[in-house]
Amino acid sequence: MSTALRKENWLSGFWIVCGLSICIASYRLSLGSLNDPGPGMFPFIAGAVLCVLSMVEWWNTSRAYLRVAHSLAQTVDGGADGARAVSAEAVEPLFANRLGAFKAAAIIVALLIYALAMEHLGFILSTTLFIAFLLWLVERQRWYVIVFGAVLSSMATYLVFKVWLETALPIGLLGF
Repeated sequence: MSTALRKENWLSGFWIVCGLSICIASYRLSLGSLNDPGPGMFPFIAGAVLCVLSMVEWWNTSRAYLRVAHSLAQTVDGGADGARAVSAEAVEPLFANRLGAFKAAAIIVALLIYALAMEHLGFILSTTLFIAFLLWLVERQRWYVIVFGAVLSSMATYLVFKVWLETALPIGLLGF
């Protein structure tokens, strides 16, 4: 199995185990019913979706491995034509370059900081800063697009959760 396919299979297996762990832990919290969901309902659904999607990815990676193995067998039998088939079906690495890996790591760190800062800064301010960072990092935007997009998305999220769904959101030090 190629190195990229082996990494993809291990990564898919890791996410399957994570999804199963989430399902088990949320089941212990009590799922409740559809009319009266318990605290474990949403995490259980999220863990189940994670498991299913990871299994689909594992399946696709396994099928890609079989195609590459078949192409390698044709290389031995067919000479140069088989070599062209293998290069045409080469699998992309998880991150095509260092910039992609850096962006993924920065997003994970930003999510952790966002989760920790929300209690201190409040929902609106921390969400605005988080969205602004994502707009700046992932796809460089002009400053006015970043500001407008971050403020608009955080206010829309606030209206959905606080006004429409009447959810308690962290207020923070500044009172909003």
